[in-house]
Amino acid sequence: MHVFDSFDDRELIQELLDGMYADTAEVTEIANHLKKYPSHFATCHCTGIPVYTQMKEIMGDQLTYVRSGDEVVV
Repeated sequence: MHVFDSFDDRELIQELLDGMYADTAEVTEIANHLKKYPSHFATCHCTGIPVYTQMKEIMGDQLTYVRSGDEVVV
């Protein structure tokens, strides 16, 4: 199950994850929604630095940018 399965607009979330969509208001809405979960999230190059930066400002330590070669421990 993907984290975005609970969202109403899966297509929008997938576009965000694919780095194809960067509407500021919707990115803010998504980040605020994810922030409600007691979880840690990671994004990578597909999301893009501008969207990651916007989400990071809202989500703080709950969001990490994963780069090539990084190790993610679950």
